[in-house]
Amino acid sequence: MVLSSYFDGANAPDGSCISLAAVCGTVDQWLALESDWTDMRAKHNNVPYIHTTDAVSLRKVFSETKGWSTTSVDDLLEDCVRVIKKHAAAPSLISGEMRPGLRIFTLTIALEDYRKAYERNPRLPNTATDVCASESLSFCFKWGRKIGAQFYDLAFDRGEPYYGHICNRWTNRTARKDIPFLRKVKRMSRVVMSSSAPLQVADMFAWCISHNDNITKRLWHRSLNDLAAWDSPYLDSKFLSDPYPKALERYAAWKLPTRRAT
Repeated sequence: MVLSSYFDGANAPDGSCISLAAVCGTVDQWLALESDWTDMRAKHNNVPYIHTTDAVSLRKVFSETKGWSTTSVDDLLEDCVRVIKKHAAAPSLISGEMRPGLRIFTLTIALEDYRKAYERNPRLPNTATDVCASESLSFCFKWGRKIGAQFYDLAFDRGEPYYGHICNRWTNRTARKDIPFLRKVKRMSRVVMSSSAPLQVADMFAWCISHNDNITKRLWHRSLNDLAAWDSPYLDSKFLSDPYPKALERYAAWKLPTRRAT
């Protein structure tokens, strides 16, 4: 069994936080979603793809000159939520267990919290995006272990830094020795969002979590937040300031390339 995970990042509108969404599923689960995603797009003017920022901003393929309005965009995105809910994992009757389906995870870091944590402990990675990427990958491995995945495919939105952080680990001999699950990653790729329904799903969750301070949430935004299929931890200053010492020692031993600070 291969677990395919798609990653997409977003920034809070005021630039104070970064968030990374990861959506994990098996081949069969993704094929089922893609079929319904295609049918859903056909119902809404055959829109070629879903991009949340463009949709809520009425730009590009969602412009008013192409017949879109706030109401029609909201109807489209509400249908997107319905498709996601149909295919997402859901809590079972057994406490702590989930019924089969797509598993969703978002992780958020306030950049000011990270800056302060890094000043106190410069052994931390020099970018918050690095921590977002590595913690999100750990979630995918944990879910894969739970469902019995033998291998992993990882796909990242093109043009974001998260791919580089994980690729550095994947190609590092010492990191692969320390984290055996890295040896089970068979493919890493950068994906064009407009050509990937799974990445469009991840994009919706990344947008959703990064805009949750907006008290005027639209109905579809509230509906997405209400889904029981996803976890959305926030790494606060306490967590960032008190990492496991052995984890920092291991990270230092990998001697990964230094990336531009966020």
